[in-house]
Amino acid sequence: MNESKLKQSFTASLKILGQPSSSDYWSGLSADSRLMVIEDDYASGGLDMAGAGWLVKEFDADFSKASDVTLRFELLDEATQQFRISCQSPKSYAGKRLDTSRNGYLGFYGNTGDHVAWALKIISGQPGEGMVIQIADHKGNDVKHVDKGYVGTRGSNPAFSFEVKDYRVL
Repeated sequence: MNESKLKQSFTASLKILGQPSSSDYWSGLSADSRLMVIEDDYASGGLDMAGAGWLVKEFDADFSKASDVTLRFELLDEATQQFRISCQSPKSYAGKRLDTSRNGYLGFYGNTGDHVAWALKIISGQPGEGMVIQIADHKGNDVKHVDKGYVGTRGSNPAFSFEVKDYRVL
């Protein structure tokens, strides 16, 4: 395991590494896929997925529109590698903080309220040089595949490993 620590705030996009494809209607998922945010849902049965800014694995489906997401990682505590994570882009979610719904789904639920810290652990590489990380919430729950293409913290699936792309120091 890599003992490197992040020493500053940064922005980046994330690529989910090595997760198997889903066997359901999200069969367009690939083993390595970009982390995206739902921006519009055409046939969600009245559920406002777009309004919640749910995070999903990259997919090929004609019922929702998802966009690449750039995250802002604000360093809160270097010793414990705690960060506040918010959306840098797309603009429709800019500034909204990453949080977990009561059902364990990750999304951009707002920009005020409870302080949510996320722990980042470098698995390999260095900042800006092929860095791979894992992320856990303030309760120690790893970020992982929840169901279909959704990203969250509940369930027994293994933790996602994320390749950090477009790393930029703030």
